Amino acid sequence: MKMVDVGNDYQDDSLTSVVMRMWIKRRHLLVHDYSLVGYLLAPHPSIMQHCLINKSFQHVEAAENLVTKLLLNPALGARESKTHQHISL
Repeated sequence: MKMVDVGNDYQDDSLTSVVMRMWIKRRHLLVHDYSLVGYLLAPHPSIMQHCLINKSFQHVEAAENLVTKLLLNPALGARESKTHQHISL
């Protein structure tokens, strides 16, 4: 198990401290290409506004990775074209 040092921050028993300790402990499992792109594509107005101000290169790179993985992957493209051929028959 990977332990993260939180220093002297978030050491009390307040709700904020408890939530932040849980986030820090699990962040490496929760931040990935799908979650980053989900943030970029969220349809809620307040999230969209937050994204305009706070998106970074990490978000753009995650979107590029997913486009490459899901849309430009030759293995997936070959499978998809067979599906289209089957439908047109």
